[in-house]
Amino acid sequence: MRSFLSVAFGLCLCASAFAADVRIPLPTAEDIVLSIPDNWKAQVRPTTSGMPHAAVIIGPTPDQLMLLISPITPQKPNVPPLTDERVRSIVQGAAASAKSSSVEQELPIVSLGLPGAIGYYFSATDRAPKPGEWKYLTQGSIGLGEVLITFTVLMNGDVETLRQQAIKVLQSIRREPRKSAP
Repeated sequence: MRSFLSVAFGLCLCASAFAADVRIPLPTAEDIVLSIPDNWKAQVRPTTSGMPHAAVIIGPTPDQLMLLISPITPQKPNVPPLTDERVRSIVQGAAASAKSSSVEQELPIVSLGLPGAIGYYFSATDRAPKPGEWKYLTQGSIGLGEVLITFTVLMNGDVETLRQQAIKVLQSIRREPRKSAP
């Protein structure tokens, strides 16, 4: 799992900044906002043309937790909000894909319990991680109106504590109007 992500996000540790709130700009005049602990680092980076930015969030120890967040906005106007069924289906598809390389025989889908939003995730353990790769994965999606937010939490070490910390950050997710520059 780590080798693929290392290529895409390998430089994120070099230019990270500390922040209490991470703001991911959407193509509209809004941001996706998450609150992170003061000792975590985050970098928001542009993606391909026409797509929102993505965020890489590193826990207090870079080799123990990495949280990747990617909002996906509709390509046409007036799209209805995402349904619970649609978000859950997306996560079930991701879980089915992860199952072939996981230790677990079943990957239950769990609700994030988000007020005013829809969110689900699953967790898996890599059956054969190579040295330096991530052993644990929690992955899911959040529906904030018509915006789909996908996330991946990669972990090594005390997986239960790390997962709960990442879930708490994800539960802080919200949309806010973009702040104007000072």
